[in-house]
Amino acid sequence: MAERHSQRAGEDVLVDTATGALFPAAPTGSLLLSSVPHGWRGIIVEWHRLPPRELSQHYVVGHGISVNTGAHPIPFGWNGRSGWRDSVINPGESHLLTQGELNTPRWLQIFDEISIVLQPAFVADVVEDGFPPDRIEFASQRSVDDSVIARYARAFHSELAADVPKGLCTSRR
Repeated sequence: MAERHSQRAGEDVLVDTATGALFPAAPTGSLLLSSVPHGWRGIIVEWHRLPPRELSQHYVVGHGISVNTGAHPIPFGWNGRSGWRDSVINPGESHLLTQGELNTPRWLQIFDEISIVLQPAFVADVVEDGFPPDRIEFASQRSVDDSVIARYARAFHSELAADVPKGLCTSRR
C-alpha cells in the first residue's frame, strides 16, 4: 500500500553540516506518498508538500533530485559560493545535487515536489563502469527544464498513487 501518512516525516534524509545530525527532507506532516514501504532497491521516491522554510547547510545522503509538481512557480533560493542566489523553480523543473554536495536552500511558498534519491551503489551498478560508488558524481543543476526527469517524476508519482506494491510494470506481467 502506498504510504499516505501525512503525520510521518519523510525517510530520505539530510545531514546537518554543523552538527552531523540526520534530519528528514520532509518534516512531519508534509509526506504525501513514499516508495519506502515497497522496498525499491537503491532509490527513494517521496511526494512532499513542504511548508515555506529555510534549511541549515546540509548535504543529501545519496544523489538527490527535486521536481516541482505544483501548478505555479515557486520562489527558490540557495546559498552558494558567491552568496545567496534567488530564482524560481517552475512546474516540472528540477534541481539535481550529487551525493555529499553542500546545500542551503529556501523557498517562500508551499512547495509541492517529488524527491528522487538515488543511492550511490545503485548508480554504480547502473553505470557498470567499474567505478566505486563514491567516485561517481552528477553535475549539479538548479531550476532546469529536463523533460526526462519530469517524465520519470510523473511516472513514479503514478506508481505510488496507484497503490500497487511492486509497481504497475510488475503487476502487469
